[in-house]
Amino acid sequence: NCTAYGCADNVSIGSGRCGITVRNCLIDSATDDGIGAGGAIAGPADIDYNNFNGNSTDVENVSKGANTTSDDPGFTDAAGGNFTTGAAVQDNGLGIIYGVS
Repeated sequence: NCTAYGCADNVSIGSGRCGITVRNCLIDSATDDGIGAGGAIAGPADIDYNNFNGNSTDVENVSKGANTTSDDPGFTDAAGGNFTTGAAVQDNGLGIIYGVS
């Protein structure tokens, strides 16, 4: 339930980790990986119900779930810190209002 925007790796997972859950997040504009693991992870990863948009690579060393979307979140003014979303992701149930840059 987060907004991850504009980092090199928006979500970074150390190698050898297990029991990872990333759900209902907007993963947007990563210059490297939207969600990246430094290497193989040791156990299950639940990466589902997320929206990926504008990342160089959406995922590395993890897999997206079956309920992944790829709509432009239509942020009001991400550069200015206003992560209010547009209709596309709100229609998918991902209407997160504010996030972390």
